[in-house]
Amino acid sequence: MLLKIFLVNVLETVGYQGKLAMVNQSINTTKEIMARNIETLLERGETLEELDERATELNVMSKQFRKRAEQVKRFEMWQNAKHGLLIGTAVTAGVAVITVPPLIAIL
Repeated sequence: MLLKIFLVNVLETVGYQGKLAMVNQSINTTKEIMARNIETLLERGETLEELDERATELNVMSKQFRKRAEQVKRFEMWQNAKHGLLIGTAVTAGVAVITVPPLIAIL
């Protein structure tokens, strides 16, 4: 009877230690998973920061592009106005050269 009680105590102790080992293993596994999750989150955070920086740079570049496009448009408009004025002056001078001498001859 005493041996039976001793064996039961030993088995309970072994069972308790086995359960404790299982709990410790579970805790260690959970720690590893959480460490990987934290690493993944940090990587994602870095990626998000990089994307935010790129978006900011693209925003600045788009504003510069818009400003430069407006400058080019304004420059082209003035070039067209100058050419139009030059052509208009040339046509007027040509018409004047053709029509003025006969008018002078008539007078």
